[in-house]
Amino acid sequence: MEIRTISGESALSINRLILTDTDFVNWHILALNIDICQLMLYNMRSLLLYEVKLCLIRLESVKMEETKEKVMAEWVGTGTKTGDFRETEIEAIMMAHSPQNLQDSRHKVVAGIPCHNTESFIGDVVSSANKYVDQVIVVDDGSTDGSAEVARGAGAIVISHSTNQGYGEALKSCFEMAKTNGANILVTIDSDGQHDPEEIPLLLAPILRGEADVVIGSRFLTNEVNMPSYRKFGISLISFLFNLGSRTKVSDSQSGFRAYNKEIIESFLLSEPGMSISIESLEKARRNGVIIKEVPISCVYPPSILNMKAISHGLSVAFSVLRIRLKSGLLAWRRGNERP
Repeated sequence: MEIRTISGESALSINRLILTDTDFVNWHILALNIDICQLMLYNMRSLLLYEVKLCLIRLESVKMEETKEKVMAEWVGTGTKTGDFRETEIEAIMMAHSPQNLQDSRHKVVAGIPCHNTESFIGDVVSSANKYVDQVIVVDDGSTDGSAEVARGAGAIVISHSTNQGYGEALKSCFEMAKTNGANILVTIDSDGQHDPEEIPLLLAPILRGEADVVIGSRFLTNEVNMPSYRKFGISLISFLFNLGSRTKVSDSQSGFRAYNKEIIESFLLSEPGMSISIESLEKARRNGVIIKEVPISCVYPPSILNMKAISHGLSVAFSVLRIRLKSGLLAWRRGNERP
């Protein structure tokens, strides 16, 4: 950066961009945007560089599409996770972190986290999620450990169920609290550390662009599916049953990492008490013509083995899919709706 004098006026020159005294406000906004990027992406040097360059590109009125490949090449050249950062992720972060959206009060983003005995993980999940949302709400579903205290200490609003009522009831409480708090977007994420909160921008981007009403973080849209084979088979079977005979298909019907827009938050009435609520919410969305989109996410699984509990759970959800779809189909038939 250099300071020069042009026609008696003080000016700042950055990469051939001249900011005169009359443009001081624009320069202040640029500095504010950079500070926001530093706060949200504090240890991601390459992404911070990318955001700064985008700010300069906007001010120089250079089309973003024309420079995307150059920025991608420079990012890969830093050597950080070389080749792992997908173009869709760059677009998502670009959209979710753009100054327009960061400053747009119409988009209040709330993270809802159903929680049960995840004291060892919930603190990190809340802290990471807080960087990308306006508010984190943890629904402690009758935990017997210190999950609620840890979540509260990490900055979350904690709603506690006196007893363990099940995932479905905890998720319904997330929706209710998001609605009460005036959320425009609700992001649901698991409390056990399997989902990476750093990928929240991936789910926000399609909604912010107006391309989707519901966004699913799919574990099957990446080449690195490290899921236990028995779980992969069970989820694939459940998704197959959910997709059978439908025009709207998804690859991961059981993912708890999702984003919902304001219309969904305010209009959906869910009733399933257990894990089958994941299917119920998607079936309601599909029957109501809601636009559903999937984005690739990563997922971490602790060591596990196939046991009777896992088999029983899988069979229960599979039968729930058939029950929910049959019930939904009958209601649609009565109303004279076509198959989605």
